[in-house]
Amino acid sequence: MLVITKPQKKLTYYAGFAWQKSGEIQNQKDWENLLKKQTQIIANPLQITIK
Repeated sequence: MLVITKPQKKLTYYAGFAWQKSGEIQNQKDWENLLKKQTQIIANPLQITIK
């Protein structure tokens, strides 16, 4: 992977893995569904306001 950014620009990257014996990910479709879910979580972070 090669990423070129401008100085003082924020770069965020994520890495992941799956283990079939965990029972959560059994095939590529499961993995893609997990990535879609995580994309939504990252795009909509939990916000808490205390008054």
